[in-house]
Amino acid sequence: GDILVTLGAATQSDIIEARRVQRQEEPDKRIGEILLGMGVISDDDLCRALSLQRDIVLGSSCKEHELL
Repeated sequence: GDILVTLGAATQSDIIEARRVQRQEEPDKRIGEILLGMGVISDDDLCRALSLQRDIVLGSSCKEHELL
């Protein structure tokens, strides 16, 4: 979640809400997946965050690196 905030894709309030949803409703989902489902972030935002988290230089797509 912190990476998405740093990138400007989500706010701290968005992260708090996603964590609440994760705890109460969807414990098997990751924060990024919840934010995506809430419409807060896009596939591209999630892809950028995951690439930074995993220290991967992206080529043409996230699927190519099996990030999504």
